Amino acid sequence: MHDLVFLDSRDLIACIEHARPVGHVALARELRERNAVIVLTMTNVLETIPRGRSIRETVDLVERLESLPHLFVRYSELSLREFNEAVRAFSTGAAPIVELPICKSFWRVLVPASVADDPAQAEFHRALDKVPMSEQIRLALGNGWQIGSDSNEFDPSSTRELVGVLNVHREILGVSQPNKRLFYHAVATQLEHFQLTVDDFDSFADWLFHSPNVCAAWRLGHEVFQELRLDQTAGITGNGVTDLTHVYFLPYVAAGTLDKQWRDYCHRAARRLARVGIELPYANRLHANIADMLRDW
Repeated sequence: MHDLVFLDSRDLIACIEHARPVGHVALARELRERNAVIVLTMTNVLETIPRGRSIRETVDLVERLESLPHLFVRYSELSLREFNEAVRAFSTGAAPIVELPICKSFWRVLVPASVADDPAQAEFHRALDKVPMSEQIRLALGNGWQIGSDSNEFDPSSTRELVGVLNVHREILGVSQPNKRLFYHAVATQLEHFQLTVDDFDSFADWLFHSPNVCAAWRLGHEVFQELRLDQTAGITGNGVTDLTHVYFLPYVAAGTLDKQWRDYCHRAARRLARVGIELPYANRLHANIADMLRDW
């Protein structure tokens, strides 16, 4: 079983393009010695790819990236898996078991499971799975797709939606501290979104409130979003949306890096919850950069 590592796109760029603090060859060696692999998902890969370069230069950088021990994870399914498992565990009295939605090829993290697993396209998809990520990027660029960190938006509609939610929360809640009532409302919203039901909602929500390892990615994302809401000077951009999605991986990895703003939000959330007796056990897995991670992990 491998340890998982999540690196923010800033740190991936520093490594594969500038060899700071180590180059991709040295980092790959460190990871193999620690029996660890890097989690690659849509956002930290696409943000790492520069725009305005030749196809050859871009593919070369992606080849360096894929030379690191890695696996691919589809972020968009994570909260759904967590809530499905939480409802099952609550209903049966069993312990919840959640596995990351690991994909066998990079292209699969870009599309919903319903598309990736379409039986009518199974033969073509199996062939595409055999193509390395770097060659998939070459094909996309050759077909005129716009890929790269300067685009700033991996999904403009998601950015607009999150900005709207943030504005509503600030209008209604101001700078009031998050509480159990707000948490219950957030849980109810997720259940409705995923079309899930439980027999005793209050008991279910209370169980989740006191169990941060259940729906762990969603829980940390929720708490960090509340810290963003409390930071009245902060806005949200396309880059901010991707940074927020990166937060969701922290509970599932042995070590990770995030942008300073989002690291601070994670630590603030951990301190706030500690005051009501809830420990976020994954807060100490967070590091400022690759050098700190390799030293402290």
